[in-house]
Amino acid sequence: MKSYTLGRAIAGLLLVISSNTLADRPDSHAPIGVMADHGHKKGEWMLSYRTMRMAMDSLIEGSGESLASAELLPEGGYRVMPEDMTMTMHMLGAMYAPSDRLTLMVMLPYLDNEMASQTAMGMSFDTASSGIGDARLGALIQHPSGWLLRAGLSVPTGDQDYQGMTPMGLSTLPFPMQIGSGTWDITLGATKVVSTPTHSFGVQFSATARLGDNDQGYRQGHVFATTAWAAKPVSEKLSASLRFGFQHQGQYAGEHVDYAMAREMSVAPTFFAELQGGQLAQVALGLNSLWSNGHRWAIEYQHPVYEKSNGLRLSHQGNWNIGWQKAF
Repeated sequence: MKSYTLGRAIAGLLLVISSNTLADRPDSHAPIGVMADHGHKKGEWMLSYRTMRMAMDSLIEGSGESLASAELLPEGGYRVMPEDMTMTMHMLGAMYAPSDRLTLMVMLPYLDNEMASQTAMGMSFDTASSGIGDARLGALIQHPSGWLLRAGLSVPTGDQDYQGMTPMGLSTLPFPMQIGSGTWDITLGATKVVSTPTHSFGVQFSATARLGDNDQGYRQGHVFATTAWAAKPVSEKLSASLRFGFQHQGQYAGEHVDYAMAREMSVAPTFFAELQGGQLAQVALGLNSLWSNGHRWAIEYQHPVYEKSNGLRLSHQGNWNIGWQKAF
């Protein structure tokens, strides 16, 4: 009898912990920096808007210490070195559930990039690029085990040959300033969220595989990412979260057809495909709020704790994510 009672108690506890019925809590959605974290009930729609601002500053090579651009000119062998960069992304999203187990989604980003650089002659100049990025289509499937599975397609709607004014005149801007990948990409992922009466916990795995080279003769590196978070409601309308994320992006393959002269003249490391990509680990603090009218607002700040580059490039200095969601 005692064994039976204990077994029922453990089963009940596991049921509470594995339950994902959080709809009335502010932590029912993941931190705003995590996408594709939840499905919807049949016939339900959700609209969303996110904005992310990322800052990069100082140069790193491998996992070494940060280097100033002036230290590498002209001894570094390049004619130009990037000094800092900011990237602002605006993301519009829509989700619709034709059934309780299937949710369809579409996301369209708009990117705005700015980079400051310095020449070997001591002259500083700025470049900028902006435009619609690669559209993302996807399906979320609720598995009986509680895992939310994701399959998607990235559509090459962003530019890969964006041009801007430089000291050499109108030129195709380097890899970090391009808007899109130029390739059709497969995205796969899996998310699991569990909850207790006082907390919620989540983990997500995702991968992006590039399908061939783009029209400019190269492809970006494949991407693998994972993140885990814990959240706690601090009131009926507000929850706080702590999150850890890791991303690995492989080296680019091939060469951009417009960069042949820039490579031959060693203009800047940003024109070399083999120097792009790397690894990045970040921690994040976030707040989610849920209002009585169903509107959700959220904010999250991410800060790097580990970074390793495939070559000489700018290092991450942190980024902000702010977003709004409304289901109906």
